[in-house]
Amino acid sequence: MKHFATFITVSFLIAEGIPDAAVIDHSDKIAYESRQEAVLIDTTCMLWTQKHEAIAYSPIVDAIQTANRGWYLTGQVYVHQAPGDFSFWVNDCVYDEYLLGKGLYPNSVAGTHAYVSFATQVDLMYGRMVAQYQIGGWFSSNWASPLDLGPGDLDVHKVIGKILPDGNILFIGVTYTDSIIYKTWDSTLTNPIASGILATGVNYWGFDINGGIAYVFYNDNWNSSIVYDTVIYYKTTTDGINWSTEQIWSLAFTPPYPNTDIKWRQMALTDDAQPRLVFDAIDYSDFSYPFYGKVYVSHTSGVPPVELTAALGDTETIYPTIACGGGEAVAIFNVPRNNLEDTLNWWDIHYCYSTDNGITWSEPNNLTEASSRRVGLQHIAKRIDILRNLFFYIYLTTWYENVDPLWVEWFGDGSLYYVFCGRAPIVGIHEEINIQPKQKLVIYPNPAKDVLYVNFASNEPPAVRLFNCLGQIVYSGTINNQCKINVSFLPRGVYFIDVIGLRKKIVLTK
Repeated sequence: MKHFATFITVSFLIAEGIPDAAVIDHSDKIAYESRQEAVLIDTTCMLWTQKHEAIAYSPIVDAIQTANRGWYLTGQVYVHQAPGDFSFWVNDCVYDEYLLGKGLYPNSVAGTHAYVSFATQVDLMYGRMVAQYQIGGWFSSNWASPLDLGPGDLDVHKVIGKILPDGNILFIGVTYTDSIIYKTWDSTLTNPIASGILATGVNYWGFDINGGIAYVFYNDNWNSSIVYDTVIYYKTTTDGINWSTEQIWSLAFTPPYPNTDIKWRQMALTDDAQPRLVFDAIDYSDFSYPFYGKVYVSHTSGVPPVELTAALGDTETIYPTIACGGGEAVAIFNVPRNNLEDTLNWWDIHYCYSTDNGITWSEPNNLTEASSRRVGLQHIAKRIDILRNLFFYIYLTTWYENVDPLWVEWFGDGSLYYVFCGRAPIVGIHEEINIQPKQKLVIYPNPAKDVLYVNFASNEPPAVRLFNCLGQIVYSGTINNQCKINVSFLPRGVYFIDVIGLRKKIVLTK
């Protein structure tokens, strides 16, 4: 099958500054100092809206993937992959065809295998749902040909894909006629399994799969103002074939302004499949950009949401998104650095963290206060790296003038951008990891049937975690220098074992 392997590896730069011209070579792997806060991974690109998810983290293989479209005249889709320690990067142009149209709003899908999904545009009209599968495995640069999931023009502008508990892929399409449709395919994107319409006349809120279940959230399109509409709807599935009836999620929300509107919304699921909805509440009477607004998280239906921006006072905050994993949660959003309007507004990216699955939250922390460029249009990987207690994110800066990326895309005519990828520790959570380079982890037998023997040289009994192919913890405990783990209760399949950060893949046969 045809695949594209155009390598576009960019010299890695600290976020504090950008030279006049980015240096581009065509190697596929470049190591760099992991102390850097964020690295430049692409140029001449777009990253507009956070409704799709341009970055994803796979706890299964400890790897991240980002996806962005190229310059609007060309419509390529670029994918960048790195291990969780950012020790090297592989950068590919995976889509560069005009047969299916220009690629738009690419979405990363990260699990045992990697995928990318996106809408395409022909003659200024959106329509197709397209996806690609990395047939050679992570970091291989071997991508299958693009697949028309529809097939044909379905009037979609967003295509968000995620991996179901059975390994199949569920794609959600958001249409221009305000419908939400779905397409379920097998793990190799070879066979279609199911398709249908989830809702009509609605605003898409968010989509996630975690804890063995998928949730799709949306709200009434005709009452988009939060003053009149505090009821959100959702449907769930475990297999992408059978869906629950429509359920109600009540925000129980008191609007902060006489004329309040939700502008940007997202959601994520905890590891035990509990939804966490993030949204901003904008003062719709404020006609001067940046608009006054606050950011909230709704953690329980019928319970008033938590305001994440209360410590900032009455300020302009906007564009939130959220991640969950390992009992932790992180939300990121924009807060203005200055009091200038329009293109001269200067956003910083702030984050709040939670150590109790998104119930209580820290005060905001500034991720980008050292940046000498205006940043924005950020995305966050919905899964957290629970081994390092990190979260991953990407954002844009403009290429030429130092102006506000969000304003340029929202109100202007677009621009050329740099894409930066960063990782940050979850403040207040510390896990001491002290592994010497010569320490060796031995797991046997592999493949295994009923028991695993773990051999690891350590002065203290180290922690051990066993993950299934969804990244869920199926066993945790401590081991001595040599220990037997009973795995007879687990079904056959591929698993990953971690001992203080050292990771091995194992196969269970029954």
